[in-house]
Formats: sequence, structure tokens, C-alpha cells
Amino acid sequence: MLVIDSIAGGRVDTLFFRFSPPGEVYAYGYLAQLIKRREGREIPPGWDRIAAFSLPPPVTWSVGFVDSTQTLRAVGETTGEVLFFEVVVNGVRTAIPAREADISKSNLLASLWLASSPSVAVRLREDLLSSSAQVAGELSALVSVTTPPS
Repeated sequence: MLVIDSIAGGRVDTLFFRFSPPGEVYAYGYLAQLIKRREGREIPPGWDRIAAFSLPPPVTWSVGFVDSTQTLRAVGETTGEVLFFEVVVNGVRTAIPAREADISKSNLLASLWLASSPSVAVRLREDLLSSSAQVAGELSALVSVTTPPS
């Protein structure tokens, strides 16, 4: 998947995802990137379970490790809530239903709103819960998506 982030100066990145038929979503290196951006620490990347939609809500699950010794875990949770977001899909304004998955550790909360048709992250929010920094979080929202013809 190729993602162009127009908010942060048009940087281009390659993201790796793994989807299971019942609804599990994994992202390679998600926690490592999150920890580096928010806390300035380096941890080894791995396959992080960012959503567990196969389990009946409300549910919590282990996302992955947030330290290099693999002893501290981030926890995910979802209530099953669905919200609709307006996104331009192939040039047409469309209402897309998305489910929320929250990922947390002691001082950090990330909320991901994920849709399945098309398969996109509609909204991403990261917050440091205790910080003296001027900017303690970040919000990214999908504006448009182009899908290949089927």
C-alpha cells in the first residue's frame, strides 16, 4: 500500500498490513513507529495486532510490545461502535462506515477508525496523556482514496 501524507510535507512511505478473514488487522512496525514519534525511543518492529474485530465487543487484546526487552505490552480495545465518515472515493463523496480500535499504554493513547469497504484507515489520533510538550498529539483524517478498478 502506498500512502501519501499531505499534512506532513508530502512524505511517502510503504506500509505493510496483514488481514485475517474473521477481522484481525496487523500492521508491521506500528508500535515501533508510534513509540519513536511520541517518545523518541527505538524498539524492534514486529507484527502488531491493531484491531481484533473477530472478537465480540466490548473486547480487549494484546497489540504488541512497547519496549526492547519485550516485557511491556500495549493493549487494544473496541466497543464495536461504528461511525460514518465522509471521504471522496474515486472522485465521489461517500459515507464510509468505520469501527474504532483504541491502543493504549501507560502514557499514550492511539485511536484508529478502520473501514472495510474500501479497506482504509479513515482517522488516526495519537495522544500523549502526560506531557509538557506544546503539541502532545496528532490527528490524521483520510480525505480521498482511489481504488483500482475491480
